Amino acid sequence: VSGPLGEGAEIYTASCSSCHGAGGEGVSGLGYQFSAGEVLKTFPHIEDQLRFVSSGSLAYGIAGIDIYGNPDREGGPHITQQRGIMPAQADALSETQILAVVCHERYTLGGADPVADSLEEYEKWCSPEAAAWVGLEDGSLTFDNIADQLEGTLVVGTDPVSTPADDDTDVLVVGGGPAGAAAAYWLAGEGHRVTVLERRVFPRSKACGDVVTPRAVRQLIDMGLGDHLWRWHRIDTIRLRKHDRERVVRWPAHPEQPPAALVARRRDLDRLVLENAAALGADVRHGHDAIEPLVDRGFVRGAIARAPDGTTRTVTARYVVVADGANSSFGRSLGTFRTRRWPFAAAIRSYWRSPRHDEAQLEISLDLTDRSGHALPGYGWVAPVGDGTVNIGVGVLSTARDFKGINVAHLLDGFVEDAAGRWGLEPEATTGVVRVGRLPMGGSVKPTAGPTFVVVGDAAAMASPFLGAGIDTAYETGRLAATVVHDALGDSGPTALQRYPRLLDEAYADHYKLARLWCGALGRPTAVRQLTGAAIRSSVLSEGLLRIMTGSLRPHDRGAPEVAVQIARTLAKVAPDA
Repeated sequence: VSGPLGEGAEIYTASCSSCHGAGGEGVSGLGYQFSAGEVLKTFPHIEDQLRFVSSGSLAYGIAGIDIYGNPDREGGPHITQQRGIMPAQADALSETQILAVVCHERYTLGGADPVADSLEEYEKWCSPEAAAWVGLEDGSLTFDNIADQLEGTLVVGTDPVSTPADDDTDVLVVGGGPAGAAAAYWLAGEGHRVTVLERRVFPRSKACGDVVTPRAVRQLIDMGLGDHLWRWHRIDTIRLRKHDRERVVRWPAHPEQPPAALVARRRDLDRLVLENAAALGADVRHGHDAIEPLVDRGFVRGAIARAPDGTTRTVTARYVVVADGANSSFGRSLGTFRTRRWPFAAAIRSYWRSPRHDEAQLEISLDLTDRSGHALPGYGWVAPVGDGTVNIGVGVLSTARDFKGINVAHLLDGFVEDAAGRWGLEPEATTGVVRVGRLPMGGSVKPTAGPTFVVVGDAAAMASPFLGAGIDTAYETGRLAATVVHDALGDSGPTALQRYPRLLDEAYADHYKLARLWCGALGRPTAVRQLTGAAIRSSVLSEGLLRIMTGSLRPHDRGAPEVAVQIARTLAKVAPDA
């Protein structure tokens, strides 16, 4: 074989086969595979391969180029220096020799077809009569001038250049739920380029009671959505029930929160909040699943995303916000884990038509029992939606005795039967699909930050163990994350992200430890009966507990709930965790 392929075979055997294998099959830990088309996946354009082989991986690393070759490579991109340092071949070979070995790798080893798919490239670069080959041999062409001299040729050059990714952004937000949408809103509002990858196509349903607490309403108002809240149903009071006894209490008054909650179907609310982020410039992509993080030397640099049509795209970013919910497969791929001994909740909900759909009162039932009649740590709810339906559901803590044997669907059936008379539910009057979910809580997921990423909302298990509510903390943690990422994009650099776990601890750690201890105590049926019974009998106790459990303590009011919590937190510091 004459020309580039013949000369390239000799050079490859002498210089490259020890790392990539005699037949281009690759050597584990050293060199990637060239055969079976793998080299063509990495370098669809020969110009990019020539540049990389000439410059070497060290030069790419020094230039801050994390990915070489095709960033959207099938099977994932190649990370600079992931398999050690590839020497700059320009130090040992002429440009003619570099072209020869690259042609050998692409055609002889990689299987490029010189008479069909790769005909144009072959005739321009790798045939014995190729203009590039002849010009490099006679000195009329160099890697620096070849793009100007040969029509249709991409720049080769002698300096490292990053092959453009499909997308490049300042911040990648993985997940478009409440936490991700909030982070995207605040970051886009600061003028940063934000891309949101949301696996589902909105609107979509969630296993949720649809109650938007006053704390969450405050965050929605801060995000400029105050004028939109009129569309949803207002809840002024809560009716606590235990058997035949009832106690009606108002939402706890707080100087920084509105006096009422809302009931909003999550399919509608989540879409509104995400559209609000998009209105500020966030690039929101529905149906795009972040299937794998891009990691370079311990730094997350984006993600590989699967589009609705099944194709993959690469999104590179300076920082990543992990907001992919309670299961958080993306977070786990970065090393997050849940402390399994800490409590979580199982919940189920359904919608029913009811003549009382427009009442301004939320019902909380405190008399859930298992099949043996033992009291369970959890509650049932009926939330009027205001659209002809009510949201009915139950939630149970994992601290319940024989939790694994509890069937939440059976619990829901029993609760619906109990509530049917009070709420005018008709047999077969259910609407929509029953949704079941498991919710990690109380900050049980760690770590919440890495060198270039932060974890927010349910992905960080930020729901409150007291009530299992997580939408308020989702908005809050998204906002906190946006604050530190904004600083990191400015003068502070990546070290700003290490403030995020401390901010979470300051805001939630004491409250959540107290809540976890509370959940542990409620795992005993006797404690459940005594505590719930006392709350029903005493308005002072029920109102105080509600202030504590909703996180609505008043910072400048030394009332009984505030004093009780201060004492409890002091004791909790020395108590073993749940």
